[in-house]
Amino acid sequence: MKTKLKLTSLFVLLISTTNLLIAQNKIKPYQEGDLRLDIKLPHFNYLAFNPNKEFRDSEFGFNGYGLGFEYNYKDKKFIEANASTVLTFELPFPAPIDAEYNKILSSYYFSITDNFIKDRFTFGYGLSYSTNIWKEWTEHFNEEESANDYTKLYTNRNLALTFNSYYRLGKTIHFGLIYQPSLLNLNNKPEFIYEQQISLEINWRIKLGNLRKNK
Repeated sequence: MKTKLKLTSLFVLLISTTNLLIAQNKIKPYQEGDLRLDIKLPHFNYLAFNPNKEFRDSEFGFNGYGLGFEYNYKDKKFIEANASTVLTFELPFPAPIDAEYNKILSSYYFSITDNFIKDRFTFGYGLSYSTNIWKEWTEHFNEEESANDYTKLYTNRNLALTFNSYYRLGKTIHFGLIYQPSLLNLNNKPEFIYEQQISLEINWRIKLGNLRKNK
């Protein structure tokens, strides 16, 4: 219990410190021509896959990273292109795990979204191309049993819809929810498939400049 409390306190301290370090001096309204860097941390993830359409499996887990760029084509509207990776790692922090049986679901995706701003909220929708990976493997720790180790890997390449909603807390930091349903499998010929990703994300939007003012 004490360990969990310490980890939670450390996580909150890390977020607060990072927000202070990279926050802009003041909250600036989104203006036409603004270009921003978006640092993403989709840390809490739920993935539901249908590997090769043979079976269904889902897992909740931790860890993820992403990077994007945003451009305001109007004062309160912007487009974003981003690349992200999400995982279902069983611990909320990177650490080695010694287990004979292991399984992890992961998704690597590139998305383009159209977004609009309402007060402290932003809402977006768009398209995404994702590579969804289901993997399980065994790892024995003695030579006799290690000969029986195996690895199974399934990969689906999908076209998906993507929806997001964020709330700005402070000057730069945002907390948001991402829902990404895959609808079209592109492994061979295009065919319908349903897989989904739901992520709780923390991100930092950092203004790089205004392209229109620099002209």
